[in-house]
Amino acid sequence: MLIRLLASRAACALLATCIAVLAGYGLMWPVGRVFDFAQLPVFNTWALLHASAIVAWPALSLLVALCTWPLIRFGQRHMQPEQRGRE
Repeated sequence: MLIRLLASRAACALLATCIAVLAGYGLMWPVGRVFDFAQLPVFNTWALLHASAIVAWPALSLLVALCTWPLIRFGQRHMQPEQRGRE
């Protein structure tokens, strides 16, 4: 049962990490459009295409991860004990 519980937490952590990385990449382009509209030079679309993505992608991924981790932990905490072992 302990192995199943650890596997479940590892699976949730992997899923949250994948969601954070993909969402961080997907959020770069709307952020670029907002910076274009505001005429700010740091993360506009031209800057994102020319190396600012190296800074923006991890920052946005970290932001998404910080938002998704509490949701995943909240869901794990409120699962019934017999359901935790099945995942």
